[in-house]
Parts: sequence; C-alpha cells; structure tokens
Amino acid sequence: MHIPPFVADYPEFDGDPTWVHWPLHQPRSATSTSIRRFGFLLQHPNMQMVNDHGRRSKAGKALEHEADHPWLLAQVVGGEQFPGPNALKRFVRERSPDESTWPHPPPNGHEELVALGPSALPLPGSATAEQGRPPDDRHLAYDAQGRLLAFIACSNDAVLPQHCLQVWSLEDQGWPVLVSVHYRRTLLADWGLIQRGVTDALLAMRAQQ
Repeated sequence: MHIPPFVADYPEFDGDPTWVHWPLHQPRSATSTSIRRFGFLLQHPNMQMVNDHGRRSKAGKALEHEADHPWLLAQVVGGEQFPGPNALKRFVRERSPDESTWPHPPPNGHEELVALGPSALPLPGSATAEQGRPPDDRHLAYDAQGRLLAFIACSNDAVLPQHCLQVWSLEDQGWPVLVSVHYRRTLLADWGLIQRGVTDALLAMRAQQ
C-alpha cells in the first residue's frame, strides 16, 4: 500500500521503531500486510482526506475541544498488532463477553443500528458512571443480510464534547486490519456513510502498490 504524503501521522510498519522515533508525515510504500498502525483525518460529509497543515491543525483542536465540527479521526491497526481472525467480534466480546446477549436483528433489506446496552468500559476521556455521569451508549451495526458490520460507542458526558468511536474490520476485503474512527456524536446517523467513506479511502491506498 502507499500512504500519501501529509496524510498520516507517525505511520508504523512491522519491524519499525516506536512512533516516538518516527518522522512526522513520512510517506511510505509497503505490502498491505506489513502495516502496523497509522492515523489520518477526513472531513464530513465529503469524506475527503485532510492533507494540509492548516486544516490538520484545526481538526486536531476541534476533535479535542469542540462539540460541533466536521472532522473524523481514523486509525488503522494491522500487521504485528492485528488481534487475529474475527477481530471485530473479539473487540465486542472484550466489552460484552456473553455473545448470546447481543441484539441481532433479522435480515430486513437495509442496514440497521441496534442498542447493545450501557458500557462497562467508557470511552477514553469520558466520565464513568461511578463519577455520577451516564455511561456510554453502545450499538452494533448490521448490514442488509443481518451480518455484523461495526461496534459503535458514544459518550454521554455533560461537560466534555460528546463523541463516538466506531470500530470495524476489513477482513471481508481480504485485508486483516482493524479500523476505528472518532467523530462528534451528532454524526451518528451517518455511521454507514462514514464507514464506507473511510473504507474506500483505505482501499484506495492499498491499491497503490
């Protein structure tokens, strides 16, 4: 795959040093199986990758401090750090171990988002129920055939900006990587657009061998 210049921060490939020692915005080409980790920004709703310093700086600040913005932060984990086959189910089981309790809608011809229940593991930066604030909302996303597409958790923090974390695997594309995206909670209704847009951007990078 090829990561375009000025798109990814601190890309890591199998055998590389830790990200602390890796040059910023370093373009790199390698086989798609050797990617270990990298992140990149996109803008909603056009789902275009952010590749200029001004917008990158603006997006980084907005993701941390603002409740209303168009930015998405995508992160990819693969190679040595890929958790293994059925990575998405592994991820969900870590948060809801009893698979028999997972909601599973029947095939109905369209994508669907269903509630999984309150989270025992709040999103990073969100307040926990023990601190007197509500836990995160958790959802499972299914495709038109009733197959699991994604895990989504959204914070309910009354003080910090509310955001969502969406996680899925590209194993069905023949690529063992786990993808996660952070975005503001008000974009939850566009979860399908977001997942397709990020997936398309990644597959385009992969095609550039």
